[in-house]
Amino acid sequence: SVFEGAPLAFDGRVYIAASRFQGGHLVTSIHCYPARPPSTSPAPLWKVDVCDVPEPPAGQPGRTVHYLLTRAGRNVVLCTHSGAVVAVNAVTGERAWAVRYPRREPSDGETEGQAPLRGSEPCLMAEGRLY
Repeated sequence: SVFEGAPLAFDGRVYIAASRFQGGHLVTSIHCYPARPPSTSPAPLWKVDVCDVPEPPAGQPGRTVHYLLTRAGRNVVLCTHSGAVVAVNAVTGERAWAVRYPRREPSDGETEGQAPLRGSEPCLMAEGRLY
């Protein structure tokens, strides 16, 4: 597994997104740990898989941005930049909701796999709305 970007900490817990390769797919999960564990190797309070995408074909560029977490009320939200935004309950890890969106198609003059890179941007929460 590899960590995805910076952790998110609130309410005595630390949340991380991690991705692993499994059977030709990239599987991303959210893990929750106590912020002040009794040991230096704490077990997670919970972890849940939230996204599963095929690995890019050989010769195609891979993903170059991290999936980042955002706090949204009682939920932790992961924007995958792969076509899904997923929210889980911060206390239990249960899925609260998920939304799929169409991936960006190449513009004029671009070919598949050559679309301009986007930066690592998390979802934003402001005045009760998630952007």
